[in-house]
Amino acid sequence: MMSKVQVYFSDSRAKSDEDTFRTWIRKLFEATRIDETISKGDLVAMKTHFGTTGNDRHVKPEHLREIVEKVREVGGQPFVTDTTGIGLLGERGTAASLLTSSARRRFTEETLGAPVIVADAPKGLSGDQNRS
Repeated sequence: MMSKVQVYFSDSRAKSDEDTFRTWIRKLFEATRIDETISKGDLVAMKTHFGTTGNDRHVKPEHLREIVEKVREVGGQPFVTDTTGIGLLGERGTAASLLTSSARRRFTEETLGAPVIVADAPKGLSGDQNRS
């Protein structure tokens, strides 16, 4: 049985003062009816990509904050998460380096309004902490 998938798209250029990204993200939240899947007290993981140096093709922290606020409004407990990258030497190679590089792009609890949690092991090795 095939699952039903809906895709939403919007031009991010505002056409009026009321047509802001904040308004758009709130309308998207309502259109998807995602609030119906969140129960009071649910932990809600918001998986994103924190970006890398020189790459600006990621969701901006202030836009994620809009979703954080909507999740909190319906009773959820949101947190923002990402995973480390391939290779321990890169800026996304370990949980510590990922958090440091993401903070430079404002992915912090203060900016997002929710805790930031790295989803995989400190060395990004799926829990195998004995590797070096």
